[in-house]
Amino acid sequence: MNNITRRQSIVGITVGLSLIALKGRSAEDVAGPNSLEKNTADSVEASPPLQQLTEQLKAFFGTSTGDYLTGTEVTHHRQSIRSFDSERLYDQFAAVFEGPPEYNALIRNGMRMVVRFQVHLAQLKAAVILDRAGKNVIATALTYYEKPAGGYHINTSDGNALTLESNPYVSLVLFYRTPEIDPIIREATVSYFERWLATGADPDNPEANRMKVTARRLV
Repeated sequence: MNNITRRQSIVGITVGLSLIALKGRSAEDVAGPNSLEKNTADSVEASPPLQQLTEQLKAFFGTSTGDYLTGTEVTHHRQSIRSFDSERLYDQFAAVFEGPPEYNALIRNGMRMVVRFQVHLAQLKAAVILDRAGKNVIATALTYYEKPAGGYHINTSDGNALTLESNPYVSLVLFYRTPEIDPIIREATVSYFERWLATGADPDNPEANRMKVTARRLV
């Protein structure tokens, strides 16, 4: 059984996938009418940037750490152009949310969901849920490549068995600080990312069309 490093798996598998990032789609097209209000044509470019939310996000993540993006390396023409080395959740989240805007809309409870993606690897996306005033961070979400214990095992089309350091397909984690995550926030966020994933659905690879979703309360 061959072993493939996390860097190789991301370079070899996600280059083609990175082309399916959505940008400027309507709320109904992306997340469904039950979860989101109708998006406006100019709302994506009006998304608040990382610089505008830095203090709120630092307060939201606090000193929390994690291994969601640690060790991920993005390459282009075999040259490293981005690596994620910090274990601080804020640093990992900010490295993605500092990228271009992808989505900006009100969800059904009047809060706002803003999505941005990592400029060199569009499969990495970060979402912020803001309160009705648009000032306080209520929840966040991040796509990442899960690293299961013992590696991720796949069989190639030519019959070879491979062990990857990480799952080559994205997972989604939601972060929140309230005792329970608001079900409307969860519904809207998961719906958005599932519908985004479906735009690149591979009928011959059902596993690539499924996304593992977890939620983590920050304390």
